[in-house]
Amino acid sequence: MPLDLSPGMRRPQPAQTPENTGSIASRVPWFPGHKESAMRPLSHRLATFTVLQLLGTALLADATAARTYLQEARQLIESRDFDKANTKLELAEAELEDVKGAEKGALAAQIKDAQSRMAQTRSAADKPKYLRQLRNLMDDAESGIGNLVTWPGTERQLTELFADTTAQAAVPEELAAAAKKFATYKKLHSRKAASAIGAQLEGEVEGAEKEWAEHKPLFSDPNASPNSKESAIERTGRYVDNARKHLLQMPPEDETTRKLAARLDAVSSEFTRLALADRAKDVAERLQRNLDSYADDFAGWEKEAAKPGPTWDAYTRQSSASMSAFFAPKTKEFRDRAESFLNNLADNTEYQSVASAPAVKAVVDRVRTQLATATATLLQRIQPVVAAAEKATVKDPNELDRLQSNVRLALGASTSESLALMSRLKGKADAHVAATTGAETAKVQLIETLRTKAEAVWPDLYKDIPYVTEINLGKVGQSIGFLADNLMGYRFKPGDFYYATTLGGHPVAAKIDPALMAGIKATEEKIGRSLGDDDGDGKWDIIAIVTNQKTRLLAKRTSEATGTIGGLDVKLTGEYAEPVDAVIIEIIAAKCGPFAGARGRGVLKPDGTVGK
Repeated sequence: MPLDLSPGMRRPQPAQTPENTGSIASRVPWFPGHKESAMRPLSHRLATFTVLQLLGTALLADATAARTYLQEARQLIESRDFDKANTKLELAEAELEDVKGAEKGALAAQIKDAQSRMAQTRSAADKPKYLRQLRNLMDDAESGIGNLVTWPGTERQLTELFADTTAQAAVPEELAAAAKKFATYKKLHSRKAASAIGAQLEGEVEGAEKEWAEHKPLFSDPNASPNSKESAIERTGRYVDNARKHLLQMPPEDETTRKLAARLDAVSSEFTRLALADRAKDVAERLQRNLDSYADDFAGWEKEAAKPGPTWDAYTRQSSASMSAFFAPKTKEFRDRAESFLNNLADNTEYQSVASAPAVKAVVDRVRTQLATATATLLQRIQPVVAAAEKATVKDPNELDRLQSNVRLALGASTSESLALMSRLKGKADAHVAATTGAETAKVQLIETLRTKAEAVWPDLYKDIPYVTEINLGKVGQSIGFLADNLMGYRFKPGDFYYATTLGGHPVAAKIDPALMAGIKATEEKIGRSLGDDDGDGKWDIIAIVTNQKTRLLAKRTSEATGTIGGLDVKLTGEYAEPVDAVIIEIIAAKCGPFAGARGRGVLKPDGTVGK
């Protein structure tokens, strides 16, 4: 069996030793002949390496760090610490930004898989809580049918629960069934409550009619005092307001409701026209001034409708405030302001008292019409982008998340248009996650299958191949066997060789038999990453021949220095490359994780067979 050059078990973690280290993020590497660069003058060091730290310590972002955060997140998910797990996954994504090549895609898929599993685990953990809450509220709703005191609170809580996205993820089917049942409860409540509410409503309408009939003459009497008019407005207005509130709780299709509404409208219209004329004028002017105060923020929004909107391709390539508003930023600003303006009217009691006045109604109706126009303009721009996103292959799931967010910001969080578009995008994102998760699961299963197969076939592949474990790189032609990590890309900068490591503290670079190299590439393409990049692969188990050839590798170095810049004490950490001499060996048999092969004897293929 080839020699493991690091202490410990057959498959230890990469040893943090001078002979075999897999990361240079936090240490100064050692090689024979290396001179401590911290002895160089500060000015020379500043000129020869990239500054990675100033007034503090910074880590080199790499795949190793991303994998570490990912593993920590998985453990936190298992222990149900979801908030900390989410932070670890965010850190893994941040580290992944500087990773290149196929490894980045594989790790990104694993992070997405962990996020998906966390969401599923969290939903499972939350399910009993939401089921209990739903059951209690539905019991309250059923027992509160027809109860004018308890029903409003129960209805409000159920409405909030139905809209809770976390609850929707945890108990979607149960919520849908409860919402359907609650609609029936609500109908029955309206019928039972109608008689009680109807009696109150009829009394309030009669009261408004009597109050107005009694006090109407005041508003045509030039000698009537302002105080008497104000008292009449308050008394009649109270009846009208209470009647309006109860009218909303009555079934609109009921004949009695329609008759009472007509009687109330007759009183309200005349009352507003005669008694509230001055108030209506003031309110209308105040509402218009409120709108005008923001006019500079959205001036010219109507002209944006004539400009072209973005395409999905352009959207994925550009991130800006204008793109987030679908090239209609002023229209979006107006829509936000108009929607806020109209929503605030519900709590404006002064407006409510004169809402039917022509001057007030004209201002509000104009805003509603403009809001509809602005929404239509944004929809014309957003819908083609969403439709194209649904058809396109997902290259970056974050783009779908960004699009959902921008749709919500442009059209509002609860409008029917926004909810429909976000639902379509969520469906696309969920389908991608499901497909990615399925593919990643299949890939993980394939890797485990190939690892098991490699372990089984490896002894026969290298059987009877002579080698020694007492390695002397000066003995040309000798076959040597060893276990070591591939340090190319870690301790050495990538170059002409696929594999490089250190043996007994001496750098070596490896040529690989063409058939083995073809098998390695086929396996890596199938699993979506390099061999050895996952700790589960273990070290490379290698039999190689020492050649008389030499090469130069670029060894990664890190260095620290302290000094003073502008009167401040600073600590600098950097990386540079130093050429080192290396012996070339020729690999004739190798195993690492899901791959095994030997020259002339065959290689383990991705389909699980061994062939030449």
